Amino acid sequence: MTQCHHRDEAEAGGRATLTLEAEPLFVVGVLRAWVAALQPDPGAPEWRQIVALAGLPAAAATAFGSFMTLVRQSLRRSLDVRCCPCPRLGRDEEALLRLLGAMQCGDRLAALDELDAWLQPGNLTPALRSAEALAAMLARHDVRLARPGMPQPAPAADAAAGRVLQ
Repeated sequence: MTQCHHRDEAEAGGRATLTLEAEPLFVVGVLRAWVAALQPDPGAPEWRQIVALAGLPAAAATAFGSFMTLVRQSLRRSLDVRCCPCPRLGRDEEALLRLLGAMQCGDRLAALDELDAWLQPGNLTPALRSAEALAAMLARHDVRLARPGMPQPAPAADAAAGRVLQ
């Protein structure tokens, strides 16, 4: 694997990767390995194995791969995704965490804002649907990216409770 060139840059930017909790660190690790697989780097970790080692089903890897492939095919600019050993987060790695956290909270507008910075306008709706599927899959397997201060989704209506009229 190649040496991280961000280690030597005075202005590498981004927060330290090691400050992340387990769930966001997992997502960033999978993202970096997915990007590394696009490069001729035989030492890069296999991103699907990372997903499997975390105990997630193959469907989670499929959801991640589908979302990222859709993003890659419709980018309006290059994304700031760092190499696997980089000690700092890239701005688009942070954006992916915000996007998936927003989707897990049911905040589609915040997720759309993140996608809008990345994608051509005609591809926003399919990418939003794909991000929603990925965020739901991650949440079902306890990979929660929503944090305090983020809006929480409204509780599901309980049909047995009836309606409240005011």
